[in-house]
Amino acid sequence: ISNRANSTMDPYWLVLVDYNLPDMDGTHVARHIQMLGLPTRIVATSGREEDGIREHCLQSGMTEYLVKPVSRSRLHTMILQLATTSTNT
Repeated sequence: ISNRANSTMDPYWLVLVDYNLPDMDGTHVARHIQMLGLPTRIVATSGREEDGIREHCLQSGMTEYLVKPVSRSRLHTMILQLATTSTNT
């Protein structure tokens, strides 16, 4: 993430990240992106539907939470919604 942020290229506007990463969970990735000041939308994905996971993701700075398996239609709709809303929310 930091190498990409320090490059001369524009940052990614959207990142899909698994909630359960082996070395760093998705909430840590979200916090790191926020610390870099990037206007990146972060969408967590997980096979888990337990109570509180979505809220935890949103509180950590993620924009959305999707439970896998995610249909192509649902992913497409979510991307369109995020693309048409302000990055300041």
